[in-house]
Amino acid sequence: MTNAQAKLLLQAYRPGGQDARDPLYAAALEQVQLDPQLARWFEAEQSLDAAITAKFKEQPVPSDLQSNILAVESIRPSARRWRRKSWLAAAALVTLLAVAAFWLPRRPTSQFEAYRDNMTDFLNNRFDHLDFQARDVQELKRFLAQRGAPNDFALPAGMSDLPGQGCRVLSWDGRTVSLLCFHLADNKEIHLFVIQGAKFRKAPPAGSVQFVSNGGWTTASWHRGNTTYLLAGNGNQGYLQKYL
Repeated sequence: MTNAQAKLLLQAYRPGGQDARDPLYAAALEQVQLDPQLARWFEAEQSLDAAITAKFKEQPVPSDLQSNILAVESIRPSARRWRRKSWLAAAALVTLLAVAAFWLPRRPTSQFEAYRDNMTDFLNNRFDHLDFQARDVQELKRFLAQRGAPNDFALPAGMSDLPGQGCRVLSWDGRTVSLLCFHLADNKEIHLFVIQGAKFRKAPPAGSVQFVSNGGWTTASWHRGNTTYLLAGNGNQGYLQKYL
């Protein structure tokens, strides 16, 4: 799910939390957790909705409102009411399609820095479980394949003999991301994010590795074919280099 799609859904999300368990919003709420920029938009949207709701509640309801509505409806022929309802439904559909056309443009090229920031932010703030645990990396890849996540990638030579810890399937900008985790003997850990088919701007050039300190992690990024790799470790660049 893209941010635009999430926004389209979440504009109807009520600020009181009544929709928190509604499966209609599950994917959109997960996207909010993955993207800090979308999270800020959602917070502002909820604040605005809450303010509007509060203003409506301040307005007194006329005591004769219900009787007036019923009186008007009672003098209209049923066929006319049916035509009016059909017209309103058609108008609502046209409006929805127009909004969708506005909010669902052609997929833009993504910024690589935003992806890298989102993944390290996930490690710091939202990484609470693994979807599957196994030491055999091939078992992890089979699990990822069953979930439709990237699985036909090659580990760097320095990681080829490492025992795995587990994996998790994530979503970013409408694409599926595979996360493989490795717990090392020196009580450190490294995490490999794999995404395929993403057209990043400012991605590492083919054949090179880009090192960046990001969110308390050292990251190494590289691109091979249609696959982009992001390795994050809690050591310095020299420490991470030996696993490439």
